[in-house]
Amino acid sequence: MHFQDLAPRHLELEAWERIRDAQLEHRWQQNDVERRRRYQEMERDLAATAAQLLEHGLCHLDDSPKTSG
Repeated sequence: MHFQDLAPRHLELEAWERIRDAQLEHRWQQNDVERRRRYQEMERDLAATAAQLLEHGLCHLDDSPKTSG
């Protein structure tokens, strides 16, 4: 008797969990796409490559304000 009451609820719960998981996966993929797009925009807008920026930093770019020192 109790099993018959719980079985449909369990199936419904599993269905909601699958929907939730699909939504989370979709959001993760959208965030990944957005992050890659922004990174590509940044690389396009900067006058240096990512390797040059890692080696020398942003302050070595021509259009960057220099710090006094």
